[in-house]
Amino acid sequence: MYGHYNLGNYAHAMTNFKKALAAAETTGQQTNTAKFLNSIGVMHDILGDHVSALDYYQQGLKIAEEMDDMETMEMCVFRYWRYILCARRLSSYP
Repeated sequence: MYGHYNLGNYAHAMTNFKKALAAAETTGQQTNTAKFLNSIGVMHDILGDHVSALDYYQQGLKIAEEMDDMETMEMCVFRYWRYILCARRLSSYP
């Protein structure tokens, strides 16, 4: 997963993150579900689909909050707010 990301092959990384997300959801791994949602959000952000990115960030954050998982919440909040700050600078935040 991260190998494709690190090489800039974002389409393959997205596919792998989505497969990992499905596996995490199927097996009830909430922490990994939140992390993979966040990673998919990053891929959408990089690929320019900022609306989808924000949706994935919010989904990941909601799961992390429900679990009271501070580490995962911090990761999700960081990405979410980074997105909002960048969008405001570009005047494209809804």
